[in-house]
Amino acid sequence: MPKKPGSHHVVPNANGGWDVKKDEATRSSGHFDKKRTADEAAFFSHAVFFLESRV
Repeated sequence: MPKKPGSHHVVPNANGGWDVKKDEATRSSGHFDKKRTADEAAFFSHAVFFLESRV
């Protein structure tokens, strides 16, 4: 069964680095040291993705 497309968010991790999270998920789909790598992972998951800045 093919993956259903969903929205992924690139969000900062409290312990450093960046996480890729799917909508309404409590766990991340992946953790990355560099934001660019997280962006690419979210993009290549064939989903709509959103970038969130560190505050």
